Amino acid sequence: MAELVELQVEDMIPELEMMDKLGILNTNEKRNVIKKRKMHEHRLQRVTKSKDDILRYIKFEVELLMVVKQKTQEKGIHLKKNNLVYSITNRVNRLYTIAIRRFPSDCKLWVSYLKFCKQVKLYTCVSRLLDQMLELHGDKPGLFKIAANWEFNDCRSIERARRFIHQGLHIHKDSKLLFTEGFRLELAYTNQKLLEAKGKVEKKENDSPADPIIEGNLAEVIYASAVKKINDVTFFVNLLNIAQGYDFTSSLQEKIVEGMKNKYPNEEITWDTMARREHERGGTLQEKIRKCISVYEDGLKNVPTRKMWSLYLDYILNLNDDPAALPEFKKDCLKNAFEAAHRENMLSEKHYFLWLKKVEDVDAYKILKWGTERLESSSKLWSWRLRYHLSKSDEEGAMAVFKEIISNPNIPDQANIWLLVLKCYQIIDTKKAESLWEEGVNNPIVGAALKGRYIEWLSMTRGIKVARRAYVILAMTPPFSLGLHEAMYKLEDAQPKVSQKNSRVVFETAVNQFGKTNTDVWMWYVKYESKFGKPDVVSRIYEQAIKTLNTHLVDVFISEFHLHKAEAINDRSSSNNETGNGV
Repeated sequence: MAELVELQVEDMIPELEMMDKLGILNTNEKRNVIKKRKMHEHRLQRVTKSKDDILRYIKFEVELLMVVKQKTQEKGIHLKKNNLVYSITNRVNRLYTIAIRRFPSDCKLWVSYLKFCKQVKLYTCVSRLLDQMLELHGDKPGLFKIAANWEFNDCRSIERARRFIHQGLHIHKDSKLLFTEGFRLELAYTNQKLLEAKGKVEKKENDSPADPIIEGNLAEVIYASAVKKINDVTFFVNLLNIAQGYDFTSSLQEKIVEGMKNKYPNEEITWDTMARREHERGGTLQEKIRKCISVYEDGLKNVPTRKMWSLYLDYILNLNDDPAALPEFKKDCLKNAFEAAHRENMLSEKHYFLWLKKVEDVDAYKILKWGTERLESSSKLWSWRLRYHLSKSDEEGAMAVFKEIISNPNIPDQANIWLLVLKCYQIIDTKKAESLWEEGVNNPIVGAALKGRYIEWLSMTRGIKVARRAYVILAMTPPFSLGLHEAMYKLEDAQPKVSQKNSRVVFETAVNQFGKTNTDVWMWYVKYESKFGKPDVVSRIYEQAIKTLNTHLVDVFISEFHLHKAEAINDRSSSNNETGNGV
């Protein structure tokens, strides 16, 4: 094996000498290339070949090829005067051949080889490679698309491109990907032929018989075949979008739209597509908009869904993004659309907010009230309605809305709404704020979420002793709150003189209430005792945690515990080093 490697490397010496002579590599770089190639060749000669080893060798040679190309270009060396690029390209080609023979089932490997061939213009290899690849991987329609694209775009062969599409569709009879690609290729080819025809003498062009390719008939054939196989309106919308890119497809476009209307009359996207097409037709801008709206209104009669209304509203909203033309007319259209959607109970949360934002001189109170009446569980709308009253200093209105919210258990995220009200009253009326805090922490829906914040507020406004007394009561009153324990232990830790007695009460309560299902409470306790307590206490907590935690959390806790231990050792070591350096 070693002799074979040496022979392979010796064959590369003329190539390296040429690089040296042309000043592409210096002596050290050349030595490094020899070393790397020997290493890769040794790996390549193993009985059991590794795909990763071959790919690393390919990567090395491709990078070397890029260096050679760059430096020959910089030095103005004409590539035809040396065979460096040809030599390295052939080596990579050989390596890819070895790879696909050894690992033929790896689809990514084939695609990578194709990309390389395209990059270095090895066109003769690609056609053969495509046939081999599809023989092995005919179950993947995407590869037929790659093959057809290569033949059409790079080899200018529509015949071979069609062959791959037809071959793929023979196997994958209902492949949207292949029908779409075949449709696109035929239109692109027709466009090419039309451009060629424009360069011919007009008389000859007029005298020539009708060409079905130039008329785009083959794309229509593919469309007709797809109609029989595919039952998906978005697929036909995609075909329509492709056809709209060519100005010779008006009749084909109408055929697709008519087909959608007949086959998918209850699909929202059908009506949305038909309506938006009206905007591209002739007439004044106002006439176009009216026609679009008329089609949308027909769609809403046939498909009265929230999605259909949303598509209609999005169209009108997009119109209003351009205020330069017909601004007042567009605003009226938007106002009318929002009002109609609200009457039909079809506005989403997003559209209620857009109504407030986009329509001028709107009655915000009325719209927010409508929104919360129609979408009773929208926490965001309720919050905005509450903010509206607070922004107007309407305390009575705000409290009325707040009472509506807390009386409805179906409104999610109520804790944030409580905090909004509490924040306001902490500024304008501290007595009312205290009353609300006490009500909130005892509320079964939001109590657990508010307790921690309440303790922080008490500590800040009335001192740590009051907070401690409240903590003892709240900690034992359901619903239990993890946030309460976390807030309290942080308050204790922040005191100028840490009270070990009060701190341990917090940790013991936390592990008693949450010790089965939460590793954090144990780690809080461990870290505290590591800092202020004794090693034997930490060991006791560790053993207690192992016994208490649910089985699936034990390993998690052990990992967290040992990570903390390692970090503590590193911190002590760093501290000792700094002390030693300072002496």
